[in-house]
Amino acid sequence: MPTQSKRGCSRRRFLQYSATAGAVAAMQGKNVLTAAPTRIRGPYGIVSPYLTKFVDPIRGIGGTGIPLAAADNFVAPVTGVQHFTIDIGQYNDVLHSDFVKPGRLAFIRGFKGTKLRGYGQGGKFKHLGGVILAMRDRPLQITFENKVPNTQIIPNDITIPQPEGVARWNRTAIHLHGAHVHWISDGGPHHWWAPDGTTGPSFRSNLFNPSAQPGQAEYYYPNDQSGRLMWYHDHAWGITRTNAYAGMATAYVLIDPVAVS
Repeated sequence: MPTQSKRGCSRRRFLQYSATAGAVAAMQGKNVLTAAPTRIRGPYGIVSPYLTKFVDPIRGIGGTGIPLAAADNFVAPVTGVQHFTIDIGQYNDVLHSDFVKPGRLAFIRGFKGTKLRGYGQGGKFKHLGGVILAMRDRPLQITFENKVPNTQIIPNDITIPQPEGVARWNRTAIHLHGAHVHWISDGGPHHWWAPDGTTGPSFRSNLFNPSAQPGQAEYYYPNDQSGRLMWYHDHAWGITRTNAYAGMATAYVLIDPVAVS
């Protein structure tokens, strides 16, 4: 009987890896003190350290949890509807308490959090932040400002087609998944824009905001559909997968007042 799998991991290698993971789990249960995260080597290299399960509560919405987006105190240009201003930036967030608790195997001294990218307001960011509450048949408009640095934070396959001669790592486009939206606010992959003002070939969103500055993009959402949970996320050509994985995604809750009355 062959011992080599299609992925190149032998049965013996798999059993060794499983034994290592089990030993680490047993050590964690004894709360063994450590000054550095335990490095576990799997069949394809170093894997994440063991994290204690069910010790951190799921973050709620608002308050100290996942931030809700707040509307501006002025109406939108051109349309006059409710307006939001939301930044897209890079930040750090502690996603598991084991990283900052001495005595845990994943503890990292001086750890400031995992580097992420996403949506925030007033310079404040948190993973999945920027949740928008909208009402059916009440349009809203958003100025998104791209403040993402042109650096790579997670692996990206550069052989996948993407535009040449422009910023590679900080282009973005916003797509509201599941919404009835006019094409200039739909956030297709060629609708990207970068902080330096360069844009993709189908970028037209600033027709809703003629005074928009470089790095800004205006989106108009009519909300003319039934209540539902949607989500908005990055959709830039060539880097959608890495941007979303890095944190550029959150909820858009459309409330139907008749349905909840």
